[in-house]
Amino acid sequence: MYVPLREATEVAQVGGKGEMLGRLLRSKVHIPDGIVFTTEMLVRFLADHGLDVADGQTPTPEMIGKIRHALKHAVWQPHQLEWLREVYDAMPGRMCVRSSAVLEDGQHSSYAGVFTSVLNVTTFGEFIRAVREVWESAYGPDAVAYAQQRKHPLLPMAVVVQQFLDATASGVAFLTEGRLHISATYGLGVGVVSGRVPADSYTLSHRGAEPELEIHAKGICYVANESAVTMLHKQMTIKHQQSEIDLYPYDTDDRNAVYLCQVLPQRHAQPANSPVLKRDNVLRLAETLYALQDGPLGSGDWDIEWCWHHDEPRVLQARPLTSSKVVEAYDAEPEPSSAGRLILTGKPISAGEGIGPVRNINKDEDLDRIEAGDILVMDWIPDHFIRILTKAAALLISDGSPLSHCAIIAREWNIPCVGGVQRGSLQDGVWYRVNGSTGKVYEAVDRPSVHQPSGLPAPTERLYVHAWLIQAMEAVNASPASEKRWMNKWRKLLQAAGPDCEIVTDGVEELLLPGDPLAPLFDRLLAGALRDCRPAGLIRGRA
Repeated sequence: MYVPLREATEVAQVGGKGEMLGRLLRSKVHIPDGIVFTTEMLVRFLADHGLDVADGQTPTPEMIGKIRHALKHAVWQPHQLEWLREVYDAMPGRMCVRSSAVLEDGQHSSYAGVFTSVLNVTTFGEFIRAVREVWESAYGPDAVAYAQQRKHPLLPMAVVVQQFLDATASGVAFLTEGRLHISATYGLGVGVVSGRVPADSYTLSHRGAEPELEIHAKGICYVANESAVTMLHKQMTIKHQQSEIDLYPYDTDDRNAVYLCQVLPQRHAQPANSPVLKRDNVLRLAETLYALQDGPLGSGDWDIEWCWHHDEPRVLQARPLTSSKVVEAYDAEPEPSSAGRLILTGKPISAGEGIGPVRNINKDEDLDRIEAGDILVMDWIPDHFIRILTKAAALLISDGSPLSHCAIIAREWNIPCVGGVQRGSLQDGVWYRVNGSTGKVYEAVDRPSVHQPSGLPAPTERLYVHAWLIQAMEAVNASPASEKRWMNKWRKLLQAAGPDCEIVTDGVEELLLPGDPLAPLFDRLLAGALRDCRPAGLIRGRA
């Protein structure tokens, strides 16, 4: 029920992230090695407790509740614990336990920030708990909300286990049409992808170009706790680029595994206001990232996570860039305003326009008063707020990175988003017009008679069946006699979608190589089911 990471090839078995990491390893990219617990492991665990999730259809709310309860409370069998202990003992040092759902990190849906990853795992107890936490996230509220918005079934979940790298600097990079945009901050990358920690920006217009630098005040960062002892409120130091950076840990997670630290000023330097990466190291990192297009990734647009470890850049993961609108937004021309007074100008993060009343979000309890069509104003957008983004007409954030998880999802869901806006700078309940392409916020002179969140699905219903079809093909290939049963399930799925629904198979054909034995099966599944149940349209390949 697990495979070495470098042998991870089948998306239906190892998930999107596992397949990509395996591809990078086989191409000799210097990333942390590890293993992948396959999707079958979760299916068997639930089956042992009387829960069948093998057919790939979205469970009912009642079934989801039972699954969540089992994943939280069901007891490991003795033989499972013995086997897991052997796997744990074979891993070198500290680990990270990461989600790898079947459609995660895909061409059209990133699922960025939806699932759980657990960093700096140091004990066997933490290890088996982390596996369960990743599994739980496959059925969590954010996964359900994202899947509903994208018309996906809930996804089969694999789990990637890798060596943990104690980074001194980390970030995210977007590589699109030769243009490279890098974000960087001290410590672990969780601060950048969450949007909580401000990050420096480095932009290269093309390979070999001189980096353009935009420095932000990086007053906080996340670092790993190297021991089981918690040392809050006691100064610590990390070494980065032949320099020492003093930190003051003032908060920790529930495992005491990751500290949130204040970056302290020093006698001859202000690290918070200094570039994270020196010019030469930016160029080293850029060449590492550009080289991925020469090798395992190929041409196209890519979203790459990286870190600085032992004085060298390391790649942590890569996925197709689901939206390049953030780059387009930087180049947008100023918008002439025909009506409404200009209130403020922020940083474009996600293109589009939204009109609605402002809701300043100070704490989780404020989520209860959000209504469809509101403009949400927040310091940053935690991943667990993803499920409420479908209500938003627009997002205004102060410390949000254009490369954070929620910024990516805002662009995927076409929700206008502007950064650099302080919470409280706009009056609660007052209507505004937000242009995410220019970063400008205006008074709303004309209110729409009916306002709807920009992130809601388009009027034409679409059903995305990538994960379901891959699972069906794998099952029938292993047992040809089951084709009739899967064909009946396929027809029922289409009938439930309704006659006006478009069936989207994006990405399935890209996984089928010439001569692949699954290709004829794919054609039979489509032809047989669509003959008896004709929806409005079939979208094959890339939409």
